[in-house]
Amino acid sequence: MQIELHPVDGSAATVMVRVEDAALTVDGAAYPYDAIPDKGPVRMAGGILIVEYGAWGGVSTCELTAAHLVVVFAPDTPPPSPVPAEIDRDAEAAAALQNWRENTACEKWQIKTAMGEAVWLVVEMFGNQIGAPWGLKTVIADATNIPRMSQTVDLLAHILGMDDAKVDDLFRLALDQKA
Repeated sequence: MQIELHPVDGSAATVMVRVEDAALTVDGAAYPYDAIPDKGPVRMAGGILIVEYGAWGGVSTCELTAAHLVVVFAPDTPPPSPVPAEIDRDAEAAAALQNWRENTACEKWQIKTAMGEAVWLVVEMFGNQIGAPWGLKTVIADATNIPRMSQTVDLLAHILGMDDAKVDDLFRLALDQKA
């Protein structure tokens, strides 16, 4: 955890700060790290623990743990700009892919063209089997618009031995098909 000590203009108070593993002690008052208030001279702000001290007084710190980073700002030193949050590129890419999947659909003729005749015949044969779900038969025979995210696409992908990446590639190829 980062602990910052900030000067307060016009104050002559000196503050005593003791940094320990379980709590922060400021002028004899203990503040457990999981119970720091949101307001006041000792507060949490944006994930940083802030302690105010008198710009005309000073600060005395005793740091008994290496688990915390203590930064003391001099009265004439403005605090640094907040460190931007680290961007999780993998999470962003996964979210973008999921959004693409949820918003992608193509026409049945595009999927058929992208699959090719031999693969589409496998789909039709499966749909024509005795006991094939009626909903699947209906989709294969009558659907005009095929959403990427559907139970039918998931079932057909399983039948054809396609993982999600291959299904994505198939839809990308299908979307490139022009009438």
